[in-house]
Amino acid sequence: YGEAVMLPKPGKDLSKIENYRYIILLLVLGKVMERMVKKRLEAVIQQKKILKDIQCRFRKNRSAEDSHMCLKQEALYALQNGWILAAILIDIEGPFDNMLHRKMVGGLVTAGIKGQMLSFLNDYLIGRKVKVR
Repeated sequence: YGEAVMLPKPGKDLSKIENYRYIILLLVLGKVMERMVKKRLEAVIQQKKILKDIQCRFRKNRSAEDSHMCLKQEALYALQNGWILAAILIDIEGPFDNMLHRKMVGGLVTAGIKGQMLSFLNDYLIGRKVKVR
């Protein structure tokens, strides 16, 4: 259970809901638990090599610039070899917020996450409730 606080986006029409972003306020214990699970999940993901090396977003010590550099290197390599390179770039708005949590848990199962970690994440994600302040 969390409490959502709506924050207006600067310079936007505040009569439209999409011009607000929210933050979820959790109890301190919830925040501590989230950090512990995040660290453990990151370790499992790295150990099992679940994410490809070119995945940069939302990873420690990686940035959007790293993604751009990878794409640039691939493009240069293709040009040097006379190949054609096509790229589809997608920016998904609010990927976590718009994802079906059951599908996310299914993806964790497919990736080999199991046991107490999977059980905790399933309980944490499914049926969450938020009160808007």
